[in-house]
Amino acid sequence: MLTEGYSITPNPCIDIDVPGILLKIDKKFQKPHSSLYNITRGHWVVNDARVSNVKYAFAVVDGHVKDVFKVDYWEDAPFPHVGRKQFVGKRDEKLAKQYEGRNVQPCFAGGSNPVKYVNV
Repeated sequence: MLTEGYSITPNPCIDIDVPGILLKIDKKFQKPHSSLYNITRGHWVVNDARVSNVKYAFAVVDGHVKDVFKVDYWEDAPFPHVGRKQFVGKRDEKLAKQYEGRNVQPCFAGGSNPVKYVNV
């Protein structure tokens, strides 16, 4: 089944059983001027319909999960990031321990988009 050009079948690249979004933060992470949460939360070009179903955001650095955040909601990013979104949430200790260090590089194979949806 396709919705707005996106497959909504589970992504087989990693064994994640929650509705999530993988966010590559490599470039932002190289300049640690902010907390990992603030680096991960925004400013992303995302599909509004899909992110409304996202419950967890995975911070990805060098193809590996660095941290996991429980998403409370998504909001418009502040100026000058027009047309982008950021999430509001908090670190999820349990999922962070479960997924930290996991290789998710195969999820990004063949593309340059830093955003990948899982189980959404």
